[in-house]
Amino acid sequence: VSEIAKIKEINELNIGHFIIGESISIGIKETIKKMKNIIDQARAMHKGWYMIVGLGIDIVDSNRIKKIYDKYGDKFLNKIYTKNEINLITQNKNKLIYKLANRFAAKEAFYKALGHSKDDAIPDWKEAEIMNSNGGKPFIKVFGQAEKLCLDLIPKECSYKLHISLSDEKNYSNAIVIIESIGNAEK
Repeated sequence: VSEIAKIKEINELNIGHFIIGESISIGIKETIKKMKNIIDQARAMHKGWYMIVGLGIDIVDSNRIKKIYDKYGDKFLNKIYTKNEINLITQNKNKLIYKLANRFAAKEAFYKALGHSKDDAIPDWKEAEIMNSNGGKPFIKVFGQAEKLCLDLIPKECSYKLHISLSDEKNYSNAIVIIESIGNAEK
């Protein structure tokens, strides 16, 4: 690819060209591995950079969550939410449904941000924990398969950061999750 890029008559070389050309000669799986290595090498040359590698958004009808909670109660809570989340959510009964709904939306948005395929192992609902800082700002902790999928999105020498925004209004709750890859400046 680097040799082709040197040809003066070529004004544009994009990832689609690379994938098609390489797939014909070496197959799609090997092409993806090769492409990831090239990207990792390019990223390693830049120190301290930031890049969005995942973005997810979800909206949930709070009435739907209320119906599920009314029908299944603790069974629903224990399937979807961690013990820490349940403790936080159940502190204020007046906001119970809103907190159930916005955290449900956050977990959905996070899994969408991962962009995993049907072939990947699917993370458990409890592998993404949505909590609040002392100041009330939401944050996500990830465990197990969810953490592995985050790490798979970034180059080996990098770390990642999760950003989340939650919102609810009468009948709807929504969440946006961004997965950011952070280049380590000390390398």
